[in-house]
Amino acid sequence: YKSDLIIGTATDINNLNLQEQQDAANNIVLKTTHENLVRFTNEGTCVPCLATEWEYLDDTHIQFKLVENAHFSTGDPLTAADVKFTYDMAKDSYVSSVLSNVVSTEVVDDYTVVLELAKYDNELLPSLASVPVAIQSKAAYDSGMENPWYVGSGRYQFDDWVEGQFCRVVKV
Repeated sequence: YKSDLIIGTATDINNLNLQEQQDAANNIVLKTTHENLVRFTNEGTCVPCLATEWEYLDDTHIQFKLVENAHFSTGDPLTAADVKFTYDMAKDSYVSSVLSNVVSTEVVDDYTVVLELAKYDNELLPSLASVPVAIQSKAAYDSGMENPWYVGSGRYQFDDWVEGQFCRVVKV
């Protein structure tokens, strides 16, 4: 039994802001600290993660029900407002192409969100499983804290990063 797991990479971590990067080494860290509505499996299917279920209401509206006990590493609850915040922010970022078919995100209640699409999209779920659109904390951004993208809802939380040497996450 070991208390530490050390992962070495041939390249350095260079950016941990989810929506300003698309690098495999960064994604290794970010996959441990952040979660998405859905997760893409090795078998090529999408399964629930922060969403317990989803349903196409019609060809251009898909509704997601969120888990009700998810929290960010700060202790703040993860709600539909965080999903809307994340997707709205992504549409104005470097990774906007991931959500190019999403017209709007509507908060129905704390644990229900509806995405309006420009047209039916059978590739939407795999896109929602990508690291750059992992759900971020609106409260962390609103607080004015430095590096609010370090706040995640994953099984690990960001601890320390010394550029060129190491990045450390710790189990929540």
